[in-house]
Amino acid sequence: MLPFRFVIVGSGNISRTYLDGVSNLAEAEVVGLVSRRGRRPPGLPTSVSVYRALAEVDVPFDAVILA
Repeated sequence: MLPFRFVIVGSGNISRTYLDGVSNLAEAEVVGLVSRRGRRPPGLPTSVSVYRALAEVDVPFDAVILA
């Protein structure tokens, strides 16, 4: 079974909570994070790409989490 792929929109404190929660699920993964500044937040795994806008996400995903 393929994992359910999420993109998180927002890079504030609550995004870390969502990232940690999804990371605890074997059948889900975060594949991208949208940040207005386009900066990688500290501690974000290198496997998660960072984008400035949702329209720029170039990896397949199944759902968006608004954080």
